[in-house]
Amino acid sequence: WEQTDTLRFPLDTLRQSGTFQLCIDIRTSASRPYPFLNISLSIIQQWNGDTTRTRHLTCALASPDGSVAGSGVSYRQTEFPADTLSLKAGSCGEILLSHHMSQRVLHGISDAGIRLRRLH
Repeated sequence: WEQTDTLRFPLDTLRQSGTFQLCIDIRTSASRPYPFLNISLSIIQQWNGDTTRTRHLTCALASPDGSVAGSGVSYRQTEFPADTLSLKAGSCGEILLSHHMSQRVLHGISDAGIRLRRLH
């Protein structure tokens, strides 16, 4: 995952109004370990063509001693709550995700994604 790469996640029209939790999922690889304890992310939300929200999030991928849960597995997936949103039926948008780490290319990150979960 390079610093210049922005991951784009289009969100189709919502069928119901409600409160939603936006989560970021990061999957790390055991075969090529991620070299840092944390990852710093920029999350840009664009809703209905004009509403933009930007958040910066630092997520812990290992404990301070460097240990990682799930030792012995090929991949480890961690979910991080990023925002709580009140959205109306008919809303559509796009989530843009990029990293702000010191290394130009991040090794050990196999996948990154989002999850929009309806709370009520």
